Amino acid sequence: MSIFVIFRAEIQEGKEEEYKKISSEVLPYAKEQPGLLSLERAKSVLKERAYVSISEWGNEEAIEKWVNHPRHQEAMEIGKKAIFSWYSVKRTVALNPSRFEREFK
Repeated sequence: MSIFVIFRAEIQEGKEEEYKKISSEVLPYAKEQPGLLSLERAKSVLKERAYVSISEWGNEEAIEKWVNHPRHQEAMEIGKKAIFSWYSVKRTVALNPSRFEREFK
């Protein structure tokens, strides 16, 4: 069963480059996490400085290890103190997953 973490945040005006820099510095650590199945990030089409990240994890333990990773903790503190206007985090499971994949021959 996959667990999804949905992280939504709005960046303070003038802080978008700092957000991108910190995100790019933390990304290699995230990619190394056992249990991370996928990670996507997109900019909102409705809010100018808002972003959403969706990560898919194999289990809760893997999520907790990432939440408590020292580099991630450092980035979260910087975000709270100096970058985000607001953020929210939600964990959920897929209740009725479906998938389509085209086979190429």
